Amino acid sequence: MQVKSQKALGKRARYYHSQMDMERFVYTFCNRCLEEDALRLEDGTQTIFLSTKGKNHSEVPKELVEFLEFVGANAEESEKDYGNSLVRQMQRTIRGIKTDREMGERYMLLQELLRDEKREGRAEGRAEGRLEATRDNVLSLLEEIGEIPEELRKEIEEIDNLDFLKTLHKKAAGTESVETFETEMKKLFEAVKEK
Repeated sequence: MQVKSQKALGKRARYYHSQMDMERFVYTFCNRCLEEDALRLEDGTQTIFLSTKGKNHSEVPKELVEFLEFVGANAEESEKDYGNSLVRQMQRTIRGIKTDREMGERYMLLQELLRDEKREGRAEGRAEGRLEATRDNVLSLLEEIGEIPEELRKEIEEIDNLDFLKTLHKKAAGTESVETFETEMKKLFEAVKEK
């Protein structure tokens, strides 16, 4: 349940669904008709999602559970004996890659690239969080003054420039009415366009 207008509601809903049922190892989906549940497309396709966070060991083949535990393991845990021939083969291959000088260099390069990508992802996430928080702060200040027209709310929610949002935040903190703020915001937009 959302208590106020939020962007990307569909993605949030998908996240909440994943949190509700994330303790299974396997999820299998088949195409079916939304209007008539018994009607199946029967095109022979299935989509299967595998999860390393499952808890339903008794409902899933032991070999699959062992493989997924290996996939989800950290570097130290990944060396233990899972009692699974596929996992043993993967462990040997990984050890071979790590000991081969050329492959080792590639492996280390890949590790570095993944770390960089992870750092960039975190930075993007923090930036998006700052944008969202500043947007929310602008809207909260305006809501204290009066009702925000839907068009103005949408304009503010679509702004993705943090510096501009910070300027709007200052304007919202010092404004006497939503109408005055809207006029000032339009002036700022025009000034930015002229540059």
